[in-house]
Amino acid sequence: MPYNKNLQPLPSAFRPHCLARERLLLWLPLYTPRNESRLPLLQTDLQRVFTVISHAYAPSTLETYGSGLLVFHVFCDQKGVLESQRAPASTLLLSAFVAAMAGSYSGDAIANYMAAVHAWHVLHGIEWAIDKDQLRALYKGSNRLAPPASKHISVTHDRNQLKTTSFHLPSTKCSPIEGEDVSWAKQDGLTDPEAALDHHLAVNNPLSSGEALFSYTHTDGKLKAFNSEKFSQVAGVDVPPAHGIRIGSVLEYLLRGMPFIVMQVKGRWAGPSFTKYLRQHAEVLAPYMQANSVVLADFTRIAMPPVR
Repeated sequence: MPYNKNLQPLPSAFRPHCLARERLLLWLPLYTPRNESRLPLLQTDLQRVFTVISHAYAPSTLETYGSGLLVFHVFCDQKGVLESQRAPASTLLLSAFVAAMAGSYSGDAIANYMAAVHAWHVLHGIEWAIDKDQLRALYKGSNRLAPPASKHISVTHDRNQLKTTSFHLPSTKCSPIEGEDVSWAKQDGLTDPEAALDHHLAVNNPLSSGEALFSYTHTDGKLKAFNSEKFSQVAGVDVPPAHGIRIGSVLEYLLRGMPFIVMQVKGRWAGPSFTKYLRQHAEVLAPYMQANSVVLADFTRIAMPPVR
């Protein structure tokens, strides 16, 4: 797959053209301390270290970090930063990288790109000696300088440090004036919405031009609104009506064991009308019909008042 015309790195033997999820592994720094070690270790021992560390990152994370690493090296190419200066990266270089993105990218996107550069250092055994206080101040400033559209995206953590991301829909069928908030959490595999959003922001960069959040770069170089027809074309599948997509996601969550009342709240339904569209009723109800149902016991404990 060719690079986006706005994110084309200079040709380099250290950075072969590959898939985004492979960049963290295949893009090499000029100097790797493990290979220079005087310990009596074989190359197979060093490769084993690399392989084990690489399994610390989920495929979706590798995809996201691949996009961030691309942005970092394109920045270095534009500034004429030498290979020897990119790893280990200095606090000043990374500060300039963050400052260059501030005002064009959301604070979360910038943090993800920095996490990509950090992971690249860790994977290849390169010291990460960064002034954390300066970096923290840069993140804070980046959040305040974030373009207006990106401020509709918010990240929160509950008391158990579980992360959720939300964005605001300015107008919906049920709330055409005030709009509604849609939220999600990171998932495993190719359907991870967090990785998809980070990749979209890296490739299309709609926030820098004040365009709609889900705009994409057309072949003519202009940003255009992303719709279901274009999605169907890109995905190579027939996309059902939006209502069908929502019902499909409801069924998936219910099959995972999510209670109906929680699904109603998550799906932003005023009532249980969504249940009449459901299929696979036996599979959905299976956790609640067992002789010793833990799911039902938990629900009863919460929903039923104690006997007095």
